Amino acid sequence: MLSYTGHPLLDVGVATICAFVDKPDPAALTEEDLESVARYIADNYPLDPLKSFLTVAFTTNSDYSQPAFDHQPGKRRERVERIVGAWRRGTQTLAAACAYTGAPAALRADRRHVPLLAGEDQFNFYPYGEAGLPVSGLALLAVQAFPLGCAKVAGRLLAVHADDPRLTYRFARRFLQANRQAIFTAQQLGERKLPEPAQRVTTLLVDNLLTIEE
Repeated sequence: MLSYTGHPLLDVGVATICAFVDKPDPAALTEEDLESVARYIADNYPLDPLKSFLTVAFTTNSDYSQPAFDHQPGKRRERVERIVGAWRRGTQTLAAACAYTGAPAALRADRRHVPLLAGEDQFNFYPYGEAGLPVSGLALLAVQAFPLGCAKVAGRLLAVHADDPRLTYRFARRFLQANRQAIFTAQQLGERKLPEPAQRVTTLLVDNLLTIEE
């Protein structure tokens, strides 16, 4: 199953999945827990307000927000299901190891799947001239969960990654709770975007840290 690796994107994503099912230890996660996270992502990411929120992490070309799929909901759902379901057994089909965990890879990811990567079919900065980064299904699910464990401040994502995984978990849990409440409220009101906190990054960071310490 999932574990912390020391990579910020992956660890914050793992912490977010743990917080989603209220299990601080990744070793306690079950397939049912992963399914519940995958279902939430598949049901909510392609819709407002998350659709615009996720362009910060995955760009407008991601399967969640790609405008070409606006009139093809079936195709969008199929593409999204492929991403969030890649962790299931039998889907690790690439003859390559995951760049994050060393496990068998499910697909070669680009910036539509993992923040900060290059675009589709661009082979610069990847080994052996192969476009995309080999990623396992579990790592891919963790990275998809990553934005929910962040705060959106001034149009960017604030992720907190600490040496102590317990602190990473607590920040991800607080940001996840705030995001889920904001998502629910925005959906009820028909809003297209998530509200952003009024605080600046440093103030928000210190505020949450003090609350966690208390």
